[in-house]
Amino acid sequence: MKNMNKKIQLSKYKEYHIAVRDILNEYDFLQVVPEGVKNEYEDLINPILKALFQNPSKKDLSELIGKLIADGYGLHSTKPDLDVAEEILGWWNDNQKK
Repeated sequence: MKNMNKKIQLSKYKEYHIAVRDILNEYDFLQVVPEGVKNEYEDLINPILKALFQNPSKKDLSELIGKLIADGYGLHSTKPDLDVAEEILGWWNDNQKK
């Protein structure tokens, strides 16, 4: 039973990972996804998922995303961070109701 719970948790984590990656790719901060790069934002996913489990506000998640993008890619913006945070939180909240 213990292994079954771990498999379910791993399956859910993979589902979450893919969903957040898809949202980040949709926003494509670096404009690289159309050229076929699908894993450019992988380093952002784990910190975002960790934050989601702590029920962040849209502002807090937006600030985290902005910091991750600034630290990792040297980009500084506010509106896209807020938009992507809103979309991620919307997906997260819908997913948690299931």
